[in-house]
Amino acid sequence: LNKMALPPCYHSFQFIKRNNGLNMIATMRSCDLLIGLPYDICVFSLFLYLISNETGNKPGQLFINIADAHIYKEHAEDVKRYLVLPSYILPSLIFEGTLKDFLNETGKIEIKNYIYGPAIKINVKK
Repeated sequence: LNKMALPPCYHSFQFIKRNNGLNMIATMRSCDLLIGLPYDICVFSLFLYLISNETGNKPGQLFINIADAHIYKEHAEDVKRYLVLPSYILPSLIFEGTLKDFLNETGKIEIKNYIYGPAIKINVKK
């Protein structure tokens, strides 16, 4: 940790089994809502899917707790452009294999019906 520019943004995951589904709570110390959160949602969803598959459960709901959720001032106009874009139906994830297959990059992951809007070029803070 002492060699990192910043500590990791997310630090804990909690799983709760409800009936035949597995819910996940991800806790984050900090999150850039425009740039980081969309990526984090994808990563956390995949993690929930993989753990559910490995434990014989159906993926349930994903909950995210963020201590410091922020938007940088220089991204204000980008956020305004983003907020007027249309929303799309979420894609489907198809995974063949186990968590071990995924970690060894031998499992097959397919995303079906992924629809995206126009790209918004955003300057990233360094």
